[in-house]
Amino acid sequence: MIVIEKINSLTEQDLTLLFKGFKSKWQKLLKVYSFEEFIRLYNSTSLTETCYRVIYNGNLAGIFAISGDFSKKKSDAIRIRNFSDWRWHIGLKLLSVKVAKKECYLSFLVIDDNFQGKGIGKMCLHYIEKFTLNLNKMNCITLFVSTENSRAIKLYEHQGFKIDSQLHSFFTEYFIGERKWYKMKKVLS
Repeated sequence: MIVIEKINSLTEQDLTLLFKGFKSKWQKLLKVYSFEEFIRLYNSTSLTETCYRVIYNGNLAGIFAISGDFSKKKSDAIRIRNFSDWRWHIGLKLLSVKVAKKECYLSFLVIDDNFQGKGIGKMCLHYIEKFTLNLNKMNCITLFVSTENSRAIKLYEHQGFKIDSQLHSFFTEYFIGERKWYKMKKVLS
């Protein structure tokens, strides 16, 4: 049985999955390989996404976050303890997106390797679509995905997302090792 629950803050288990899911990007961004350093930097960040935990038969199977007009407002305060923290904050700024009105933005979706291929990603996308439609004022769901992530692109396309545009960024290549991105969009009716 799959349960999706809204969460106010990420537990260490949630953060472990998030770190594992994006480990190569965090390593490039942080220039460190430490989970503890990731937690410290993550906790220094003012994020606006609404996060959800995905439980499959009592086990953490995934985590995702969405944002839009329904999200909390962003704080401009940045807590930087070390000069090296600037790399983290610059990288996150490069990954941040100004979400348009009437748009629900999927910030991230991570499914644990042990639970991939069980329809959990599909279930999460259905949940997001239902949530978005229930708001009545939203007309689309958008996301960014690396052009190299063929498995995720295939999932999104099977769920009705279309490639809206392709972006190239030398900055994201330098900071997180990804130069080309697709903006994908699903128009809701």
